[in-house]
Amino acid sequence: MECPFVCPTSGRVEFPLRAIRDIVFIWPIPLPETYGMEHLLVRPIQFRDVRNELFGRSPFGIVLSVGPGYFDDTDQKFYSTGNLKSGDKVLYDSKVPWNTTVRDSQGKEHFIVFCGYGDVWCLVE
Repeated sequence: MECPFVCPTSGRVEFPLRAIRDIVFIWPIPLPETYGMEHLLVRPIQFRDVRNELFGRSPFGIVLSVGPGYFDDTDQKFYSTGNLKSGDKVLYDSKVPWNTTVRDSQGKEHFIVFCGYGDVWCLVE
């Protein structure tokens, strides 16, 4: 599935919000509808991560916006967000509770996760 915030002609990410500090906006790549159906055992509802199943949230996503980092007054250091940039495919902590909906250029709402830079585990190539 293609990310709704990536321009089909230029390939650039067109996201209406700009992240600040060390915040990262991520579009979670939806899980296929048959995810987990190939196994013979079905987990009882009390043992499932229902929040992720309801939103179809996978631990993989596409970065939409990244803040520049922040300056910590106590350490007198600037903490950068490294080489993370818009359009990167990442593996992130899918259990972060912060999310919102954002409208794309056609007016359709999409589920977006925002988290701190530390919640992004690695780049996927």
